[in-house]
Amino acid sequence: MFNNYYVGDFENTTGGDSTYVYGAGFMSLTDTDVTICNNIDEAMKYLSQIPSHSCVYFHNFANYDGWIIVDWLLNHGYTYTTDNKIRKRFTGIITDDRQIYQLKVRLNNKHAIEFRDTCKLVAGKLDRIGKNFKCPTAKLVGTIDYDAPRGVGYVMTDTEVEYLKHDVMLLKEILEKILTMNGLSNFLTAGSFAFSEMKHSLYQDTHGLSDQAMEAKRLTKWYKKDLQDNYRALFPEIPQGIDARIRKAYRGGYCINWSDGEIYNGHGLVLDFNSLYPSVMVDKPYPYGVPRYFDSKHGIPTCDCFIVHINTRFKLKDGCLPFIQIKGSPFYVENEYIREQVDDEVDLWLTSVDYRLFHDMYNVLYEELIEGYEFSSCDTLFNNFVTSHYAMKANAPDKTTRQVAKIILNSSYGKFGTRIERYTGEPYINGDSVSLHLTPSTDIPNATYIPVACFVTAYGREKTIRSAVKVIEHLRYIDTDSLHLVDITLDEVKKIFNIDDKALGALACESEFDQGRWVRQKTYVERNIIEDGQQLAEPHINIKACGLTDEGKEELLTHDDLFMEFTFGLTVKGCKLMKHTVQGGCNLHRVDFNIRG
Repeated sequence: MFNNYYVGDFENTTGGDSTYVYGAGFMSLTDTDVTICNNIDEAMKYLSQIPSHSCVYFHNFANYDGWIIVDWLLNHGYTYTTDNKIRKRFTGIITDDRQIYQLKVRLNNKHAIEFRDTCKLVAGKLDRIGKNFKCPTAKLVGTIDYDAPRGVGYVMTDTEVEYLKHDVMLLKEILEKILTMNGLSNFLTAGSFAFSEMKHSLYQDTHGLSDQAMEAKRLTKWYKKDLQDNYRALFPEIPQGIDARIRKAYRGGYCINWSDGEIYNGHGLVLDFNSLYPSVMVDKPYPYGVPRYFDSKHGIPTCDCFIVHINTRFKLKDGCLPFIQIKGSPFYVENEYIREQVDDEVDLWLTSVDYRLFHDMYNVLYEELIEGYEFSSCDTLFNNFVTSHYAMKANAPDKTTRQVAKIILNSSYGKFGTRIERYTGEPYINGDSVSLHLTPSTDIPNATYIPVACFVTAYGREKTIRSAVKVIEHLRYIDTDSLHLVDITLDEVKKIFNIDDKALGALACESEFDQGRWVRQKTYVERNIIEDGQQLAEPHINIKACGLTDEGKEELLTHDDLFMEFTFGLTVKGCKLMKHTVQGGCNLHRVDFNIRG
């Protein structure tokens, strides 16, 4: 696809109203050493001298490094355009949330370079990815004060150069792994790659499909020449207005703090579902075809898959879990689940899965059907795709193969939920920094079929919630695919659930702890004594706090009264990073991390 592959990394100043690159490193896949540049001008000169039609990968290019390059291009006479008559030009894929997925740069109309982001293919921090891939190079142990003042013309110390070289060499080794991953590098994102694998599976795989699945293909005139046409035969484009209505039933993962917020001392454990969302794509009815509208005269459908709009009042049943959130109302907090009685009538859009769960978890005091959509459905459309890739993951001979299968499994369903209403960004200089001119996109994404996305997440929530209710007296916290339980042993749990480290959809015991505190969603601390079935020589304090940096967690670990302090009102100074667009690119500003009530 490309003549050559390169990797790169920028080091730039932090804080203030501007930033500049004081160090950059590059190497090709055939290089044995890293080329170091002292500023952005040197870096761009280096890039202008590498072979044309090369692809350069950065890690976190979409959020960070890409904006440094865009700023430099716009300030050096380049125009964002597809007009081939303009010599100094560049174009790309830039979204309304300021993500740069791709840049294509024509240097003086002759030199074509493309920039991409490895983080969009394999997410996570470099050192963690490197360990998973068993890369020979590791990040250097130690710290560099990236916030230290560095004036214009600053020259990196030998230690800083070594850190940069190690990061670039590690990224090179990761890219080498990516290039062996069954076509992953042909795509900009893991989601696109996974979705392509799913479409091929649906198109090619007829052996072992149920009669129901084959009938679904026959009824939708599946067998055509074009892969995308075949996909759209099963999952047709839905007009934007109908998509917007159905999308109101699309909800994310289930996360709830079921504790009283106080410190727990005793025995607890964390159970995780093995591949929760892929597991609920097997042997479950999923919608396909054109949505069929119904109104209040129709009554609640008897088919497996429907999405319903109701007006209702309700009250949580004893011994059950709340899962309804009310958006856009001044009387309810949008991210909190309704635990009290709802006396005012509210409108809800629910999948048939959520509708049944709603009646099981709540006493419905009043309900009026307004409208909805029903669908043809099939239980086995995704069976072969999921089971084959899960087998690849579970039996992988190495972590690279396992990671490929994991990417495909976990990224596949999300493309069904791609927004129809999207904007593309065109960068321009606004004062000292780069702004975006947003233009509405008129094309419907070639993957979007929102009903499937609605049902995948609905089945996942249902599985988590119904499992949690079985042990509700022991429950303290839930986060999507994990249950945090107390005062129950693993042997007792095994009498209730299928506990298996590998089986698709089974629960596995991730850890056991002797102390914990759960404050709010995405914010808790546990002292682990067993992890992955192994007794730890020393307890491991596991801190989860959305937005808190690793440095902030390390700071908290030095506190003698961590569990006492870890509650509402806690402040950790300068341990939350906020991105700002400034002159020269993007800057990370340190702000305080707070646990607010």
